[in-house]
Amino acid sequence: MKGEKDNIDTSAVEDHGGILTIRGGGARRDWNGIHYKQGMSAKNVGTAKLSANIATIPPGGVAYAHIHVGFEVVLYIIEGKVRHEFGSVRPKSAKLNVGLNSMPVALKQPGTSTGAGIISIDQVRECFPALARTHNGFPIAYFDGPGGTQVPRAVVEAMNDYLYHHNANTHWAYPTSEETDAIIDSARSVLADFLNAEPTEIVFGANMTTLTFHLARALGRGYKCNDEILVTELEHHANIAPWQALEQERGVTVRLARMIPETGELDWDDFSKKLSERTKLVAIGAASNALGTINDVRRAAKMAHSLGAQIFIDAVHYAPHALIAVRDWDCDFLACSAYKFYGPHIGILFGRHDLLGSLDFPKLLPAPDSAPERAETGTQNHEGIAGAAAAVDFLASLASGATRRERLHAAFQRLHDRGDALFTQLWDGLREMERVRLY
Repeated sequence: MKGEKDNIDTSAVEDHGGILTIRGGGARRDWNGIHYKQGMSAKNVGTAKLSANIATIPPGGVAYAHIHVGFEVVLYIIEGKVRHEFGSVRPKSAKLNVGLNSMPVALKQPGTSTGAGIISIDQVRECFPALARTHNGFPIAYFDGPGGTQVPRAVVEAMNDYLYHHNANTHWAYPTSEETDAIIDSARSVLADFLNAEPTEIVFGANMTTLTFHLARALGRGYKCNDEILVTELEHHANIAPWQALEQERGVTVRLARMIPETGELDWDDFSKKLSERTKLVAIGAASNALGTINDVRRAAKMAHSLGAQIFIDAVHYAPHALIAVRDWDCDFLACSAYKFYGPHIGILFGRHDLLGSLDFPKLLPAPDSAPERAETGTQNHEGIAGAAAAVDFLASLASGATRRERLHAAFQRLHDRGDALFTQLWDGLREMERVRLY
């Protein structure tokens, strides 16, 4: 490549509503002397000043490449068309002024920053318009955490941007549909970082309850009369009713492991007694919505797998407080809801890729038959998916680190420390009130 990064020739780049398209004909594209060809094997090309990684894709597929020229560009190859999105890191004197401000919000990569993140509490509060509200002349505090969290501006902006500029259905050969596909693919990657999973293991749906009923129906098609499902007394009803429905539909038996009333903890002895070779599934919450009890889900998974059973984890009430690690937990399925961690009302289901690809999910004939889309019924809430990804990236922006996952680790630790301080303040204040009894 000729010239320094500050003198990049952008004459071959056209801006179409924030999507930067490389001009040229045929299957090959030429940008500053570097040729990009659909289907190239992943490798570096160019000089030290410019490098690119292009993934091998099937005809009509989608590929991504990162081109580094003192800044980052995300390259999309869709149906032989090459499209660029400029990333958030811009060279100080670059003449690449095309498309930076009009780039789709939902495709920005705030998770790529390795800076210090938001530091002060005041800066964090300013991200939430709901916190500016007053009631009877007083600033308010929201105590309806179990009902959901408030939403930062970045989430709403991502949803607005999608609806205003990219609204379309998926898998069609026109710009807004291609952009929708890219936004969903990007969101799967973001949520995969959030759960420590792979993008092809992330399923979107209306909410955790709907996704759990859907999964239960798919699993139930493989169950027989007298097969057993084990749940616990600590569960939210959304992790009981879907499995109880299989009692009527498939003749299975749902068994209930007891809680220890004095401690609010799971009775592991009772759990062990009710787990048997007839057990096909253990359904357990990572954290109780009523008591806050945190279950040892890794222990539950080990016990289930030792008898050939699978495990489903309800992480709705765990996800806002601690970082989920599906690989460490060795779980088969896990569900959570974005509205619990500053996102919109949308559900996320993790499923091991091999299981998502083999289960008999109810689906329409023309629907995709590959994981994870085969587990998603009908047209999805695309703006909600964009908002869910923005919520995760907002969390990651609260701390520093080399990767999104590292920033999430650090952010959750900071949030835990802050939560501890607030809880102590609340507890001490309530203890001073004569009419309040603490447990």
